[in-house]
Amino acid sequence: MSEETKIYFSQLATSIKQSDRQRWEKEIKYAEGKRLADPSAMDIMAAQQVDLDNPQLSRDMEGPIASSAKWIQLAIDIEEAQFEFIRFVFEYN
Repeated sequence: MSEETKIYFSQLATSIKQSDRQRWEKEIKYAEGKRLADPSAMDIMAAQQVDLDNPQLSRDMEGPIASSAKWIQLAIDIEEAQFEFIRFVFEYN
Protein backbone atom coordinates (compact mmCIF):
# COMPACT_ATOMS: atom_id res chain seq x y z
CA MET A 1 0.00 0.00 0.00
CA SER A 2 1.41 3.40 -0.92
CA GLU A 3 1.93 6.03 1.76
CA GLU A 4 -0.80 8.21 0.24
CA THR A 5 -3.23 5.29 0.34
CA LYS A 6 -2.38 4.57 3.98
CA ILE A 7 -3.04 8.20 4.91
CA TYR A 8 -6.35 8.23 3.03
CA PHE A 9 -7.46 4.96 4.61
CA SER A 10 -6.49 6.23 8.06
CA GLN A 11 -8.51 9.41 7.55
CA LEU A 12 -11.45 7.45 6.22
CA ALA A 13 -11.34 4.95 9.09
CA THR A 14 -11.24 7.69 11.74
CA SER A 15 -14.27 9.39 10.18
CA ILE A 16 -16.48 6.38 11.01
CA LYS A 17 -18.06 6.11 14.44
CA GLN A 18 -16.42 3.37 16.49
CA SER A 19 -19.80 1.79 17.30
CA ASP A 20 -20.66 1.56 13.58
CA ARG A 21 -17.28 0.08 12.75
CA GLN A 22 -17.59 -2.56 15.49
CA ARG A 23 -21.12 -3.47 14.36
CA TRP A 24 -20.00 -3.77 10.73
CA GLU A 25 -17.05 -5.97 11.66
CA LYS A 26 -19.35 -8.21 13.70
CA GLU A 27 -21.84 -8.45 10.80
CA ILE A 28 -19.07 -9.23 8.32
CA LYS A 29 -17.60 -11.99 10.51
CA TYR A 30 -21.05 -13.51 10.94
CA ALA A 31 -21.77 -13.35 7.18
CA GLU A 32 -18.40 -14.85 6.27
CA GLY A 33 -18.99 -17.69 8.71
CA LYS A 34 -22.42 -18.46 7.20
CA ARG A 35 -21.70 -17.85 3.50
CA LEU A 36 -20.99 -21.45 2.51
CA ALA A 37 -24.23 -22.75 4.02
CA ASP A 38 -26.27 -19.65 3.18
CA PRO A 39 -24.84 -17.36 0.48
CA SER A 40 -27.60 -14.80 1.14
CA ALA A 41 -25.83 -14.03 4.43
CA MET A 42 -23.41 -12.00 2.30
CA ASP A 43 -26.22 -9.64 1.30
CA ILE A 44 -25.16 -7.32 4.11
CA MET A 45 -22.20 -6.41 1.90
CA ALA A 46 -24.48 -4.96 -0.79
CA ALA A 47 -24.27 -1.28 -1.58
CA GLN A 48 -27.05 0.81 -0.15
CA GLN A 49 -28.74 3.48 -2.25
CA VAL A 50 -28.29 6.97 -0.88
CA ASP A 51 -30.50 9.97 -1.58
CA LEU A 52 -27.80 12.49 -2.51
CA ASP A 53 -30.12 15.40 -1.73
CA ASN A 54 -30.51 14.18 1.85
CA PRO A 55 -27.78 11.61 2.56
CA GLN A 56 -27.70 9.90 5.93
CA LEU A 57 -23.94 9.83 5.53
CA SER A 58 -23.65 13.56 6.16
CA ARG A 59 -25.25 13.14 9.58
CA ASP A 60 -22.07 11.58 10.95
CA MET A 61 -19.45 12.72 8.46
CA GLU A 62 -18.49 16.07 7.02
CA GLY A 63 -15.74 17.46 4.86
CA PRO A 64 -13.84 16.07 1.90
CA ILE A 65 -14.11 12.43 2.96
CA ALA A 66 -17.91 12.59 3.17
CA SER A 67 -18.00 14.33 -0.20
CA SER A 68 -15.79 11.61 -1.69
CA ALA A 69 -17.97 8.91 -0.17
CA LYS A 70 -21.08 10.44 -1.76
CA TRP A 71 -19.42 10.49 -5.18
CA ILE A 72 -18.16 6.94 -4.79
CA GLN A 73 -21.66 5.79 -3.82
CA LEU A 74 -23.13 7.60 -6.81
CA ALA A 75 -20.59 5.89 -9.10
CA ILE A 76 -21.49 2.50 -7.61
CA ASP A 77 -25.21 3.21 -8.08
CA ILE A 78 -24.64 4.16 -11.71
CA GLU A 79 -22.54 1.07 -12.34
CA GLU A 80 -25.19 -1.17 -10.78
CA ALA A 81 -27.91 0.46 -12.89
CA GLN A 82 -25.83 -0.09 -16.03
CA PHE A 83 -25.31 -3.72 -15.10
CA GLU A 84 -29.04 -4.23 -14.52
CA PHE A 85 -29.81 -2.57 -17.86
CA ILE A 86 -27.33 -4.77 -19.74
CA ARG A 87 -28.68 -7.87 -17.99
CA PHE A 88 -32.22 -6.84 -18.94
CA VAL A 89 -31.24 -6.31 -22.58
CA PHE A 90 -29.54 -9.70 -22.86
CA GLU A 91 -32.34 -11.45 -21.00
CA TYR A 92 -35.15 -10.06 -23.16
CA ASN A 93 -33.31 -9.74 -26.46
